[in-house]
Amino acid sequence: MRALIHVPVGAFNAWLLHQEPTAGIIFALFFLVYELNEDWRIRDQAWKDLKGWLWGFALTAYVISFF
Repeated sequence: MRALIHVPVGAFNAWLLHQEPTAGIIFALFFLVYELNEDWRIRDQAWKDLKGWLWGFALTAYVISFF
């Protein structure tokens, strides 16, 4: 369930990267730092969140590649 919550974040990140590459990279870096910091502090297995983000990112990037 946690992974599904992060799918829209990944989708937004892929769209943002397509529209404004610099902003997309900054957003991705901040998201990764946030998740890694959260995992370091509360040990919540951030890889689950990153998995959802990556699915959303990959699927959206795939769809965007056709347009």
